[in-house]
Amino acid sequence: MKQHLKKFKILFLFLLLSIFASSQIMNSDSLLTLIKKAPEDSNKVNHLIKLSDSYKSRNPVLVLEHIERALSLAKKTSFDRGILRSTLRKASALEKIGKNKEALEILNKGEAFLIGTKFKSYLAEFKIRKAYIELAEKKYEEAIHSFKEADSLYALTKYYTGSAECNQTIGRIYALQIDYPKAITYCQKAIQLAELSKDPRSIGNCYLVLGNTFMQQQNYDKSLECYLKMLEYFKDSKNEYVIAGAYICIGNYYLYTKDFPKAKENYIQCLELREKIQDQLGIAYVIQNLGEVERAMGNLEGASKYYRQGLVSAEKLKDPLLLTGTLNNLASIEIDRKNFASAENYGLQALQLSERYGLKEFELHSKSALAKALFGAGKYREAYIYKDSVMMLKDSLTDQRQAAMALELEGKFQNHKKESEIKLQKLSLDKKDTELDASKKQRVIIIAVLILVLVFLAVLFNRFKITNKQKAIITSQKAEVEQQRNEIQEKQNEILDSLQYAKQIQKLLLANHKLVNETLPDSFIVFKPKDIVSGDFYWAAKKEDRFYLAVCDSTGHGVPGAFMSLLNINFLNEAIIEKNIREPNEVFNYVRKRLVDNLSQDGRQDGMDGILICVKDQKITYAASNNAPFIIKNNTLSILDADKMPIGKGEKNEPFKLYEFEMHKGDQLYLSTDGFADQFGGPKGKKYKYKPMYDLILKNCNLPVLQQEELLFAEFERWRGQLEQVDDVCILGIRL
Repeated sequence: MKQHLKKFKILFLFLLLSIFASSQIMNSDSLLTLIKKAPEDSNKVNHLIKLSDSYKSRNPVLVLEHIERALSLAKKTSFDRGILRSTLRKASALEKIGKNKEALEILNKGEAFLIGTKFKSYLAEFKIRKAYIELAEKKYEEAIHSFKEADSLYALTKYYTGSAECNQTIGRIYALQIDYPKAITYCQKAIQLAELSKDPRSIGNCYLVLGNTFMQQQNYDKSLECYLKMLEYFKDSKNEYVIAGAYICIGNYYLYTKDFPKAKENYIQCLELREKIQDQLGIAYVIQNLGEVERAMGNLEGASKYYRQGLVSAEKLKDPLLLTGTLNNLASIEIDRKNFASAENYGLQALQLSERYGLKEFELHSKSALAKALFGAGKYREAYIYKDSVMMLKDSLTDQRQAAMALELEGKFQNHKKESEIKLQKLSLDKKDTELDASKKQRVIIIAVLILVLVFLAVLFNRFKITNKQKAIITSQKAEVEQQRNEIQEKQNEILDSLQYAKQIQKLLLANHKLVNETLPDSFIVFKPKDIVSGDFYWAAKKEDRFYLAVCDSTGHGVPGAFMSLLNINFLNEAIIEKNIREPNEVFNYVRKRLVDNLSQDGRQDGMDGILICVKDQKITYAASNNAPFIIKNNTLSILDADKMPIGKGEKNEPFKLYEFEMHKGDQLYLSTDGFADQFGGPKGKKYKYKPMYDLILKNCNLPVLQQEELLFAEFERWRGQLEQVDDVCILGIRL
């Protein structure tokens, strides 16, 4: 069920919004009438605040318009509570339209004003609002700190509902960080506080978060137990909004555990409640879930019917997220039904919306669906254009996520002490032997590079010839088509033969298995290039009393990636063998300088990510660029530190850090590129991701290393299925 975890988070996003939405907002027309008649006093401020609340789930721009009026009047009449309530709502509205910086500024000013005043509960609300913004920006440590400060303030006034909200949200944050023991501890504490408040809705919310945490752990029995308790408390609250949300949770549970009839039953109960209270947005989302159930049961016609019904609702609501997601669902289901023209139509509509509103994840799904639809319709040229665009967009999104992760970890890194000065010992070597050895390696590499360049040019030339011949096929008779098809096959065989020869050359330059086995006999390598030659590589060298081992991911794959890998191997050899550089971080600094000097003059950012370890007298030091090594001790997996910058030209150009760790007999170390975790597959065509990869390796860590290698190969092929391999794969495991 791991492939459903991402979907799990998406489905619950709307649920959480609907549960916390207010169902007691006064009619906006009635409020407008009251505001017109009310004098300029605190009552009018309160009416304006209520009017802004009536728009908060629909139009944050209107919220700002009315709340500015309320804030201005509250200041004019010196109505302190009105100022505080208006400021909180203004910050919330700014957050919803993406102006987090402005929202934080006014919240910080509000906090400064409230410190030392009697308004303890308002100070807590300011801290909570600030914490939610920090959470949205993935500043988890800051968010936890703000929630804990708010909890302390609520404890002074014994406002248990507020304390429960703080603790359950801290639990949610720890769940996002995959720290489930802490997540469960805080959720259980939140339940105890909520029970003291005797507020059934608050208690139900706490069981919701605890149930979600168990669901992420794949502890499905516990999650259902929590969801049923949540439903019981929500029914006690007699709030049909949240009761409907509870049925969504239970329906999701049955969807993930493949009890589709029960999933459908709960979704329909939710739908009936939302139709009763005329929650149009909620209706539209639950219809999508019903479509998912029908699709999971193999009823493509039923799924298409629900998606089309959802499309009508989405068009009426004019909600960009809902509309784009529905169109993508329709495109996907039409592909399954082999209605490729219809799928292309829906995909183009979804793409237009995703580009207009900057919805990159939706754009990725739209282009992927278009590539499949066009391929199914026989429009291969257009399909490959979209396929290339999908790969470029994936790379862009990956870069954005890595940048966000770098910002998140920056606070942790800035407290680390600057690394101590590294004393490089110049060992006396026989210069003639060293130069001869280096020159031999350089000659081999130069010859290999020239061969790869020739192969690459041959590929381009042959593709050009094939394209011209394919144009002639359109107007040729059947006999001519068959003849040219045979010629194309011959040319492809020639290219494949050339690439196979290039593969053998590249294989000679990879790490010497004998050298690795002599130093680390209990080890394995999972090496699976996307194409015949690879941008990923593993490399080893022995220099005096030091043994070096690297696993790296060069820019690109196929022939361009292999070309880069040869240059990178050459520079690693040059640094250690010829220049006598000893420490892994200084090796990376040298290789980066060589890459920038030779390849980045025109602004290109070619290079590699990788891990380089150095073993000397049972002491292990290493440097890591973007990819982090991980170690298993006593059946516990730990991810080690890494520098979030490439070996090459990038946004950051700081010196690489030297890291050190201890390994004892029985410990296992793993070095990996991102190819395994980034592979698309499974029933839903989703990424495998790092967490399931770590779980798989941890589960099998006690097996012999060769059996671990076989299991990793088998799992990769099982997950990929009929889908194309998206990147080179390289995982190296070592057991002391």
